[in-house]
Amino acid sequence: MKRSISWSLLWLATTSQAAGLYVSGDFRASSEAVPLHSMMYGWSSAFDRGDHGYADLQREVGVMWQDWRLGWQQRRYYSLRFNHATAQFYRDLEQGRDHQGSGRLELEVEHFIADGLRLAWQGDWAGWHWQPTLTWYQVSHFQFGELHGNIRDGEASATIDYQFNDDKILDYQASVPNGHGVSLDLQLSRRWSQWHLQLDVQDAFNRLWLKDAAFTEGCINFGDTGTRACSSNGIASGRSGQQDVTKRIQSRYQARVGYTPWRLELQALQHDRYQQFGVEYQLPVGEGHLALAAYHDRQVKLGWQGDIGSQSLAVSVAADDIRPHFARQSHIQLDWAYHW
Repeated sequence: MKRSISWSLLWLATTSQAAGLYVSGDFRASSEAVPLHSMMYGWSSAFDRGDHGYADLQREVGVMWQDWRLGWQQRRYYSLRFNHATAQFYRDLEQGRDHQGSGRLELEVEHFIADGLRLAWQGDWAGWHWQPTLTWYQVSHFQFGELHGNIRDGEASATIDYQFNDDKILDYQASVPNGHGVSLDLQLSRRWSQWHLQLDVQDAFNRLWLKDAAFTEGCINFGDTGTRACSSNGIASGRSGQQDVTKRIQSRYQARVGYTPWRLELQALQHDRYQQFGVEYQLPVGEGHLALAAYHDRQVKLGWQGDIGSQSLAVSVAADDIRPHFARQSHIQLDWAYHW
């Protein structure tokens, strides 16, 4: 059955089959300062201005029955916020350069690895199509931290506030149990005679409860920055221990507005400092649609969605560079379902 709908999991939510299986993957990443490969492996490539790094990698498998979906999701989430002076300072440290210049040291990190059970329902109310999805997480790995201070000519003075289950900075040893969490996603859509609108909020409400999380609070001073952010005995001083911690991450907002006669859709996405705006064109091909899209962050997307017998498939790939080691923006999406 051919459908002209918004390019997303809406194709799955609106199927008319009573039951089935599904598999989905959604992998989105953004790094302004350096290419994604360098963000993970040493900041060795071309350096540019930027104030964030972001990645949300999700995969899910489950079953559908009438208006319900029950699945199991695995998720890796990364979010970094920093300023240009911090990015330059870190790049010079990674490459063994003598850093010159002064500025504020500002870095915030949010990272967790989790898996959990997802329950989704979809239905119509007040002329709109609703799809809330609730996820219960078990958090197996996490790091949340902040650095604030001053930089001058390769020297740094900063306060540190860091919660973790595996210390990547000072090697503090602690036995930390798995955490738990909950997240609510919301999707709202509506169709008119020639228009359609879809609104998505991922992690609209979310909490991570990290029992007996290890922490470090302190002061770090490397050399003389002129104005110290804090006082320490030697290079570093502070305290470490374990305590219960509650965290939340930023919600992700996405909007799509499409005009059916032109097969065009305007798209906007925002997650904290990461923003994306673009336009997509859908071309009917066989029992599906070919999607071509361009975005303001230089990403170009190619995708296809449609039906193959009792199966539904949607796949798309977007990036700002076809060379994997040079891409700074990337999004890969795959959704498959089998109906009976």
